[in-house]
Amino acid sequence: MHHKPRIAVYALSLVRDIKSHGRQRIDSLKHIKTKYNLDYKLFVDEDDALKQEYILPLGDKVEVIDIRKDLSPNLRKICNGQSHIGYKGMCLFYFSEYLYYLNGYDYAIRLDGDSIIHSNLFLDDFISSNKIHGYVTDRTDGHRETRETLPQAIQEYIRKNNIDILCKEEDINMSHFYSNFSIKKLGFWTSKPVVKFMNFIHTEDGIQKYRWGDHVLQATALKMFCPSKNIVKLDFKYEHGSHQFKNWEA
Repeated sequence: MHHKPRIAVYALSLVRDIKSHGRQRIDSLKHIKTKYNLDYKLFVDEDDALKQEYILPLGDKVEVIDIRKDLSPNLRKICNGQSHIGYKGMCLFYFSEYLYYLNGYDYAIRLDGDSIIHSNLFLDDFISSNKIHGYVTDRTDGHRETRETLPQAIQEYIRKNNIDILCKEEDINMSHFYSNFSIKKLGFWTSKPVVKFMNFIHTEDGIQKYRWGDHVLQATALKMFCPSKNIVKLDFKYEHGSHQFKNWEA
């Protein structure tokens, strides 16, 4: 990368999460250490009155974007005329549609509205070493409908289309990289095999039908197309408020 990388810190947040954890999240931003500039984008799916009351006091460091005023074509389809994108729209946003809104950026850091960073997070080694995905911890999704439909659908897609993958077929399963925080090199997500895979997921409509989660879908794409050496578990203290999750012992 010969130009100065553009980095966005983003989230799609409910007002309740911003109300409960917004100040802590904003304070977290000071822990993100890099020589590059960061743009902060907070996508909301709420009434303007609530936005005025709870979001504007967070300060001018954060650009607040009402996602309903510019729905991507895929989000418009899943919303089907509803006034809010809902849970399945959120899964779709975090799986693929964030790319629609972050066009022109080189890296994206997902930091949810109730995600809190408690120690310094140094990014420059990640960028200079050309890593593709950084995450917090490993998890396994227990959602029954996803377990019964997703691995089989992807394995059939691989066989029918003779897709070259970097993992074994049995690695396409319910294990994933906990995704409520992540740093992504966006060039991977806009590469031809990944875009083709995302289009397959859109065509299958599994998010709408079966509530396929963004975390499993993104992890599967990484397993299939990203060399494992470019996927790294990051060493910093992280808390997800609504999940009551911390990656360290207090």
